[in-house]
Amino acid sequence: MTAHETKARLAARLQAAREAAGYSKTDVAKLLGTDRQRVHGMETGDRPVDVTTLLQLARLYGRDASSFLMDEEPDITAVPVELRSANQPLSAESRAAIQLWGHLCGMYAQLQAHYGESTGPGRLERWLREGGNSRLRDFAIEGHAQAVRQEMGLDEDSVGARIFNLISSHGIPVFRIALGQNGVEGAFVNYPGLGPVILVNRDKLLTRQIFTAAHELGHVIYEARKQGEAAVTFLGQKNPSESQIDRFASSFLMPRTAIDLFLAQHLQQGEEGLGADDVVHLQRHFGVSYSAMLVRLRRLGHLSAARFDELKLVSPLSRATRLGYVLEPWEYGTPPSSTPEAIVSGLPKAYVTLVLSGLEDGLLSQAAAAEAMLLSLEELERYLYVIGQKEPDLDSELAFYDEHVA
Repeated sequence: MTAHETKARLAARLQAAREAAGYSKTDVAKLLGTDRQRVHGMETGDRPVDVTTLLQLARLYGRDASSFLMDEEPDITAVPVELRSANQPLSAESRAAIQLWGHLCGMYAQLQAHYGESTGPGRLERWLREGGNSRLRDFAIEGHAQAVRQEMGLDEDSVGARIFNLISSHGIPVFRIALGQNGVEGAFVNYPGLGPVILVNRDKLLTRQIFTAAHELGHVIYEARKQGEAAVTFLGQKNPSESQIDRFASSFLMPRTAIDLFLAQHLQQGEEGLGADDVVHLQRHFGVSYSAMLVRLRRLGHLSAARFDELKLVSPLSRATRLGYVLEPWEYGTPPSSTPEAIVSGLPKAYVTLVLSGLEDGLLSQAAAAEAMLLSLEELERYLYVIGQKEPDLDSELAFYDEHVA
């Protein structure tokens, strides 16, 4: 094949992949930070495509960069995730991020197959099979949530921010990816070779992310067995089950029995019942927002309608500070950290381990590993340096404890 033919083939494949992913040339130009003429030129062969741009386009279209260059014609219809419309039209940025999520799922499945590993809901499998539909009475949903908590070893413990690793550790990978402040809250998909996978928008407040993860877990428990592979369900997509799924998430994060126990052990209700300080203590203990706890207490009958209306006027951050709680930057609306460590922390630990193994074993190039971890090459190098520096000096540690431990 001549150089001219190779260039023409690359241009045709770029155009086909863009159209299959549902983007206009203007969408791609905006996402790449360039102009429409350059995108048009790359698809006609009149503009060169450098390696960095090719990797960006591959990530955007949810494909491997090599698929644009290999001799065998790729199947451009094999988009990793089939998007179903959410309640609001998805922005180009959200569609790009969700296609990226599909690309990461594909990478995860390939690495698992190579290393002979697998994911799956494990002990939760029976709930996927027996959970039934989500048109259930409240007491049944409470019971299911409590049973799932027990399967996960929670008992009456609070969940909070550890929910992401907790769900992932039970064979349901959770990816926290930036989808934009106005993007979808989250989604779940049955991905071929992986099973149920959850997506959470890390651009939202942490407490919203926590509730989203619990909500998507509810979808997995009740609906994963009914959902076809590679079909996405979004949080915010209106269907008859959403209110029941929300009840599952509320019961999972704020169990009735755990709230009653905490109230009995730690709080003393005044003559007027629970006060704002009590709600703040509860929401901090359970790792949810003040508003979520306030609504939950109202649903459980701990607050009257009048008391609820009074307490919803309280400034929870000011009250928390007065009570001695140290506020985190995200509570003030500070955007999530964009350091390599923070970005990688949003990916399932088992996935990151496989990517690093693939890099170490020569299965993945540095460029492919960086792409799989949502990092640039420079950020990957920094990440590898940082995690290498965190390794403790075992000889020094052993010498210290050999001297001091009785």
